[in-house]
Amino acid sequence: MGGMLLENVEFKDSHIGKIPNNWKIIKLGKCASIKYGVNDAIDQTLESGIPTITLPCVKQTGDLVLDKELLGLTSEYKVFSDDYLQHGDLLFNWRNGSQEHLGKTAYFDKVGEYTHVGFLLRIRTNAEVCYSRYLWWQICFIKNIGFFLKAKSQVNNTFNSAELASINVILPPLPEQQKIAEILDTVDKAIALTQTHINKLKQAKAGLLHDLLTKGIDEHGELRNPKRNPEQFKDSPLGKIPKDWEVVRLENLIEKITSGSRGWASYYSDYGAIFIRIGNLNRESLNLKLDDIVYVSPPSGSEGERTKVQLGDILISITADIGIVGVIPNNFGEAYVNQHIALIRINYPEINYNWIGLFLSQEMGQEQFRKFNDSGAKSGLNLPRIASIRIALPNYKEQCEIVSIINHHDNQIIVKQTRLEKIKLLKLGLMSDLLTGKVRVKI
Repeated sequence: MGGMLLENVEFKDSHIGKIPNNWKIIKLGKCASIKYGVNDAIDQTLESGIPTITLPCVKQTGDLVLDKELLGLTSEYKVFSDDYLQHGDLLFNWRNGSQEHLGKTAYFDKVGEYTHVGFLLRIRTNAEVCYSRYLWWQICFIKNIGFFLKAKSQVNNTFNSAELASINVILPPLPEQQKIAEILDTVDKAIALTQTHINKLKQAKAGLLHDLLTKGIDEHGELRNPKRNPEQFKDSPLGKIPKDWEVVRLENLIEKITSGSRGWASYYSDYGAIFIRIGNLNRESLNLKLDDIVYVSPPSGSEGERTKVQLGDILISITADIGIVGVIPNNFGEAYVNQHIALIRINYPEINYNWIGLFLSQEMGQEQFRKFNDSGAKSGLNLPRIASIRIALPNYKEQCEIVSIINHHDNQIIVKQTRLEKIKLLKLGLMSDLLTGKVRVKI
C-alpha cells in the first residue's frame, strides 16, 4: 500500500485549516441532494409492499443489514418515484435517542426496490462533483472524530437536513476521491476477512470443545466415538461419558471457595492491584478481559488475603449474568475479586485447573448453574451449591491433552484478533491522513 501513497507538501490555507493546493471545500448541500424518508410509512399489518430500511438496518460501523426482521413494509401508494433508493445513495441517521448513533451512515449498494424511513436522510451525490463512496468515508470520518456528539439534544438527538447540508466537505479531484475510497475499501475488506476467519475459528473451537468435554480422547489422541464404540461409554448423573471418567463433586477437589467482599469502592485507586469484576470475565474463553480495569489499594489483614487470587484460581460470576468462568493465568500479578464473583482454589496435584474451568464453562457445567440459580428478586448462585456441582473427570494426562488442544485454538484466535486490531488502527490512521490531504495518493 505504501507505493500508492505520497507525502504531501503543497498546502494552502482555508477557513478550516490547511488543505492541498488543488483541493476545495464546499458545503455538503452543494455537492449532493438531501431528502427525508417516507413519514409514518411502515405498516405492521402488511404482508407485502415496498421494503423500507429502518434505523436498525444501519449499523454503527456503517454496514447496511437488510435482514427481513429489520426491514419494514410500506404500501405502494405511499411511495413516489423519487422515494426509491439508487445505487450509491447514502442513508444518514439524523435523529436518534442514543447520541452515539446519531450520524451513522450506510452506503446503499443493494439490488431491488427499497425506500427508507423518515429518521434517515437520503444523500444523493452529484456525480460530476463528488464520488458517493468518498463522501461516505468523509461522513464516517466526521462521525469518528465526535462531530455529531455536539448535536442538539432534546427528547431525541437531532442533526437535520439543513444542518447536514451546511457541513464542510473536503473534495480532492474526482480521480483522487475514487482512489482514496478504493484504498479505504481495501482496508475494510481486510477487516471483514479477518473477522470472518475469527468467527470460523470460534465456531470450530466451540464444536471441538463440546466433543472433547463429552467424548474425550483415547490413547492415540483421537476423539472417542460413542456410535462406533458404545462399549467405551457409560451412563452417569451427567449423561453418557467415557467409562474411565469419574464424576465427582467440586467440593471434594477444592481447598477454598469464597466470594469477594462488599464495600470496596472506598479502596478504589488510580493504580495498584486489579479488582476483578464480572465485566472482566469472558464467555468465549477462560482468559480474562482486561480492557476495562479498576484498581484497588486493599485493606491489610485477613479480608484482603481471603479474596486475593493466585495462579489457577477459578472465578465464577454468581449474580446477574451467572456462570461466566475465568481462570487466573501465570504471572497475573496482585488482584482481588469483588462480591459478585466466587473464587475456587483446587488442592489436588492431579487436577488440571483449566480442565475444571472448561468443564464449568460448557453445557454440563452451565446446566447445573441454571438449575441451582437462586431466582427471586434477582438471579444468583450461593457458594454451597457451587461446591455441590458435579464434574466429569478424566485422568490427569487426558485432562492436560484436552486443555492443550483448546489452548492452541485460543492462541490462533488471539493472533487473528491482534491482527484485526492492528488493521483497525491502520484504518483510522489512513482515514485521517487521506481524507484531510496530509498524505496524497498516486493517480
